[in-house]
Amino acid sequence: MNEIIMNSLIKHLFPQSAITKNMAIMLVVFSAALLTPHTTLAACTGTASNSYFDFGSTIVQRDLPVGSVIATAKALNTVSNIISCTTVTPTMVNKGALFSIQSPIAGAYNTNIPGVGINFVASAPGWLPSAGPTIMSGGRMDGYLMAASLYQLIKTGPIPSGVYNLDSGLFLTHSVNTFGDAFRANISSGTVTSVACSLNNNAINVPLDDVMAASLTAVGSVAKPKTFDMGLTCDAGAKVNVQMNGTQNTNSSVAGVLQLTNAGSPGVAKGVGVQILYNGSPLALNNRLLLKTSAGGQETFTFTARYYQTQSVVTTGAANTTMTLDVTYQ
Repeated sequence: MNEIIMNSLIKHLFPQSAITKNMAIMLVVFSAALLTPHTTLAACTGTASNSYFDFGSTIVQRDLPVGSVIATAKALNTVSNIISCTTVTPTMVNKGALFSIQSPIAGAYNTNIPGVGINFVASAPGWLPSAGPTIMSGGRMDGYLMAASLYQLIKTGPIPSGVYNLDSGLFLTHSVNTFGDAFRANISSGTVTSVACSLNNNAINVPLDDVMAASLTAVGSVAKPKTFDMGLTCDAGAKVNVQMNGTQNTNSSVAGVLQLTNAGSPGVAKGVGVQILYNGSPLALNNRLLLKTSAGGQETFTFTARYYQTQSVVTTGAANTTMTLDVTYQ
């Protein structure tokens, strides 16, 4: 049986030294076939086309969710009539493509950058995708390849802090067996910078001063504010977010008012809680707040803790509480 096979395949041509066991299979062949009951071989001629795409420079926050798009690049192809195939007998050409990738993120291939994958998103118009076979009989088949195609860098896992250059080279080809590569998509360049901060101290004690119960005169009264600092050492461009986790006071729905440790037990104060503020505003529980985008280096963020009256009657006792400040970069 005579057959012409139109294949589309993706290649990842990073240097062999950059390939790990997790990157062992960087080539996926799309299935496509030409079936004909005759033995006449169709001839294909045309001009191959090269396309180049550049991801530029991108800053990635360390805690950006896996699966997020890091960067996009668009490649333009100025050649439209790529391949002509002629035959004098009825011929069935299947120009469809089957896509199957084993990857942490569907459709994304590992790159030389840890935690970063690349995928092919869309084209318009072109060989891919195409539904069903095309019948040719004594005529010509013209292949119109993508006028434009879109590529993405995807976060596939943790990206350690640092600056990474994406390896350049051939990424994707479309080929016909009697002609060879009709289209080649090439990575020109790209730089990914992963940024974060480190805590200078991950355990902070805030000793509130003693307060007279009589000085708290009504629900909503506050007393004895005390500031405390959270210090960080940051990469430039890191977006510092904070989220307070703790237990909301059961006698108040006011933002940032925490339950006392062992509340209701003998020796523990009643009718009062501890409220946490940032920049003069209560810090709501379980709510992520963007503090700033760091210029790099030492950063200090000042918070305030104070007593907050939650009931009309306040009784004396210990008034301690605990909470955590989760710092993320996204």
